[in-house]
Amino acid sequence: MPRLNEIPEIILHHADAGTWLRFHAPRTVLRTENPEEVLPALREIEALVEKKGWHAAGFLSYEAAPAFDPAFRVVPSRDFPLLWFGLFPPLCVVAGPAGGSYSLFP
Repeated sequence: MPRLNEIPEIILHHADAGTWLRFHAPRTVLRTENPEEVLPALREIEALVEKKGWHAAGFLSYEAAPAFDPAFRVVPSRDFPLLWFGLFPPLCVVAGPAGGSYSLFP
């Protein structure tokens, strides 16, 4: 399984458009394990998307909830980021799985 510090390639299905999008060669990767850094990182991601026209792909973990409201209580995560986003140049449309269907599990 790839580690989150490796250079990623992400393939996502754009359901509204019915296409598959390939995100590769990120210009930068933002990640944090610190709840106090989650909101500033999201602001930075938004600014880079707006200013540079990049695309963001990544995740915000459940354990990041206290960054939005300290009343939320979660079990702290170990060795897993609260936020991880790659910021990518213009993406490209790629062919989807053969046969038009796919499964995440065998």
